[in-house]
Amino acid sequence: GAVRRVLAACALLFLQLPAERAGGLECHPRARAGTAAGSAGAAGFRDGIGAAHFSGPTGLAAGAAGELFVADAGNNCIRLVRWEAGATGRLAVATTVVGGAGSGFADGPAVLAKLLSPQGLAYAPEVAGAEEPAALFVADEGNSRVRRVALDGAGRAVATVAGSGAPG
Repeated sequence: GAVRRVLAACALLFLQLPAERAGGLECHPRARAGTAAGSAGAAGFRDGIGAAHFSGPTGLAAGAAGELFVADAGNNCIRLVRWEAGATGRLAVATTVVGGAGSGFADGPAVLAKLLSPQGLAYAPEVAGAEEPAALFVADEGNSRVRRVALDGAGRAVATVAGSGAPG
């Protein structure tokens, strides 16, 4: 299905960000919610420009530059949606940042990590002078764990920070 309610969720999330971190996005009181990425009625898995497919998007987190992270529960992965200039305006570009190697459990490099029905997301920005890069925390419901994704460029890695894998 399509990623719906994205604009309304972004408005709420961006209200919590300082103006210099909101990525240039603006909230308008008369704005209408619409589809930012995905295709209505076209569930599946596809990255790309303007033609992404999702399967059960369940969680959103806004990054420091205005990008959106999407928990794609049906595809057991985390997707990133950025906007790029196109001939007809801004186009949504979706890429997979965690998962895509099948369902299950595996920590390690993000391209090899496995998730099982990721649900909620929380973005933790990089702190100036800190040793830790920005991170994304994932409620990995099917694995009964909280996972941390280090967002430090190509060296993205996934690690379990809470949970043993046993529900309860």
